[in-house]
Amino acid sequence: MATAKKAAKKAPAKKKTAAKKTAAKKAPAKKTPAKKAPAKKKAPAKKKAAPKKAPAKASISIVKASAVKEAARAAGANRVDGAFAEAVNAEVQRIIEAAVKRADTNNRATVRPGDL
Repeated sequence: MATAKKAAKKAPAKKKTAAKKTAAKKAPAKKTPAKKAPAKKKAPAKKKAAPKKAPAKASISIVKASAVKEAARAAGANRVDGAFAEAVNAEVQRIIEAAVKRADTNNRATVRPGDL
């Protein structure tokens, strides 16, 4: 009896799946319209930046502080003050300004090593 019940249960199950398959075959395939990508949100308008001012002469860093400290230590200094690099930078700027002024007095636009 147990096998008969199992066989009876299996048979209708097959019919149901067969019915579903035929129903699926008979139904015409619906074409789905292509989905459009969602519209991208625009970023809010940026405010116009104020015109940039020329940086102050002291704020332009010509020399790298770590390189100045390394050079001072290579020359024999045990310790290097943090303001030392700023002082070297100021001195280099003064030298450059003097070289540019000398080139201008000689009616040249090019700064040469001889202007140092």
